[in-house]
Amino acid sequence: MAVCHRRAGASYDLTVSSVRSKMRDVVLAHPVITFALVGLLLVAVPYPFAVRMDERSDRMRPMYLSVEEVTFALFQAVRSSGEVPDVAGAVTIEHGRGRAAVGEVEIRQTMVRRGVVVEVTSNGEEYCVTGRNEHGDTAVPDCGDGQEERTSPTG
Repeated sequence: MAVCHRRAGASYDLTVSSVRSKMRDVVLAHPVITFALVGLLLVAVPYPFAVRMDERSDRMRPMYLSVEEVTFALFQAVRSSGEVPDVAGAVTIEHGRGRAAVGEVEIRQTMVRRGVVVEVTSNGEEYCVTGRNEHGDTAVPDCGDGQEERTSPTG
């Protein structure tokens, strides 16, 4: 399909093949600029997605740290006592200055960050800790029976 434009006595025949040909000529005439523009596009296009993913990770970090700390406290208690606490239902722990009882184990509420709620369930054989934050994110349950190897989340 040809499109003709007439301006001041000149005639321009623009077809797809002629546009491609002109683009190829520009690319071949300026390879460094072309390379720089392609590189810029390769960085600029995924950048907003990467920033959004980073923001989501940052807002979920307090939730996962809270779950890790409560799980480690339960792990240490189970390791020292040899028994997994048995609780009816779920124990909900929110940020505060007191302590929450998970069976015979007391968990400091300061382990849970602001805006995070941690839930502990246990059936006497295994305990599971999960959390959720004020943004609606939910942590994957972290379960154990005291026999697994764990390291302190704070190093």
